[in-house]
Amino acid sequence: METFGDVSIDTFLNDINHIRPSTKLSQIFGEEKSQEFDEIYAYGYRFDLKTSIEFNAVRIKAKLADCNVTILILDHNDILREKKLFISSNNTTTMDWITISMKCQIEHNYCLLLWTKSNEKHIPMIAYKDSDHNLRQINEQISIRSKRAEINPSKDLNLNSKINVLYDALYTTDDQSEKAIPALEMILYI
Repeated sequence: METFGDVSIDTFLNDINHIRPSTKLSQIFGEEKSQEFDEIYAYGYRFDLKTSIEFNAVRIKAKLADCNVTILILDHNDILREKKLFISSNNTTTMDWITISMKCQIEHNYCLLLWTKSNEKHIPMIAYKDSDHNLRQINEQISIRSKRAEINPSKDLNLNSKINVLYDALYTTDDQSEKAIPALEMILYI
């Protein structure tokens, strides 16, 4: 067991087709909440990695209501390196786990962010737990920090463009003495 680090029930998740290794990025403790996907912000994580990792899919807990989601991969300079549009046909009124296939390799200090626009009828929601701006260790190889980035919805998100990732201290709750950053309910399939 020492070679593999901590193994939990979330280490291997079963989908309908087979069991595959996964890494749960979600905050372990706290109450699950939902937040409107604000189209001027993308939410996700910055990775502190001992070595690069490759993943095959991202799983999020969301209510997309026929709204599409874009996965953004930013490098250590916050330059958009990869993006994937997930076209949703999920018009449910409840939070569901949604798996988005995307094969990608991420390096130390890369960001994985989710961004969406509301459509004319619905506002998408994302599940999260309160977190802070501190680095959180997932396993021996991966630590993460919750992040958000400012997105201009009137401009195209082009590869190789600089994305404005915000400093953690700029995100506060109503109580100015307490900082809270959404830790998205997210799983990576490795």
